[in-house]
Amino acid sequence: ALKSFTERGLVTWSSDRQASAEQLVKDWARGSSVEPQASQLMLAGTRAEVAQLNELARQSRLTAGELGKGMAVATSQGGREFSDGDRLLFLRNDKALGVKNGTLGTVERIRARGEFSELRVRTDQGQRVTVTTEQYNYIDHGYATTVHKAQGQTVDRAYVLLGRMHDRELSYV
Repeated sequence: ALKSFTERGLVTWSSDRQASAEQLVKDWARGSSVEPQASQLMLAGTRAEVAQLNELARQSRLTAGELGKGMAVATSQGGREFSDGDRLLFLRNDKALGVKNGTLGTVERIRARGEFSELRVRTDQGQRVTVTTEQYNYIDHGYATTVHKAQGQTVDRAYVLLGRMHDRELSYV
């Protein structure tokens, strides 16, 4: 399968992890500009790789002027900066909010509420959700996620960063 994908120009190879991650984000950003209505997601094997891809994606979007002014947000994953237009990933089920672990969305508005933050998010299913981090802070950036977290999701384009954890079984997931 990899040979076939490589022959069609769908796989690039590099021995440098940083260069691979940067190229993956460039390809992802190009996909966003060519077909903005298409759903897409970057995938990686580890949370550290996901964090790297999310940071590179945010920097790419900031440089392109696609994100609003950032605001520091205290999340269950540590401090994160979110902006209007950012992609967001919900990390826990919450019936009151109507979100599940793995729900993706786009931040429509963010504002401070004392020491907490309030984010209005439009999920990829079209639902509008208002999250106050005082009550629910299980969020992270949603440009990339682990292969396991994305299991069962369908997107038009998936960009996969292969790493040491990647084997036949993870590829199947």
